[in-house]
Amino acid sequence: MLPKNSVLLTGAVRAEDRPDHSERFYFNSIQMVDDAGAITASADKVHLVPFGEYLPFENMIDFFGLRDFIVAPGGFTAALERRALSIPSWPLTLPLICYEVIFPEEISLSDGQRPGVLLNVTNDAWFGMTPGPYQHFAQARLRAIEQGAKRSTSNNLCNPISRSDSISVAFYGIDRHPIYARSINT
Repeated sequence: MLPKNSVLLTGAVRAEDRPDHSERFYFNSIQMVDDAGAITASADKVHLVPFGEYLPFENMIDFFGLRDFIVAPGGFTAALERRALSIPSWPLTLPLICYEVIFPEEISLSDGQRPGVLLNVTNDAWFGMTPGPYQHFAQARLRAIEQGAKRSTSNNLCNPISRSDSISVAFYGIDRHPIYARSINT
């Protein structure tokens, strides 16, 4: 599946049942898959986006009998704590899903360890050609400079960033051809 001794890091929806199987929870996750195709680690999103990943005041909607008017039932469950990933040949890696990277208070681990890499898995394509990808990039860039990081997205703004090196920026349109590229010394 993968070259020997390599891993795949990917975004995925992870499902988990209660021990009595009375309820199923869904998590927005990053999963690590080894060269044999086995999921060896996962980290779930802690900071969910209201209305996009969960429905605020869901209990009130149920109380007032409005559930039938909601198209998407339920939503994601937030992880209780942030979990680092131990990726072979990488420093301690802190996975951040989408907008988690813009919040400075999100860049910490419960045990006080400082990550060597911020792994930001996101897809800004749904923004289209709006200021959204630029705003996300600008805020993520601040976190990366503060911590030293690598960040890339599946399309749109991509920027490998190092603590004392340079920032390479490329903006890719929907057709994946660069329409804007530059390097900045930091």
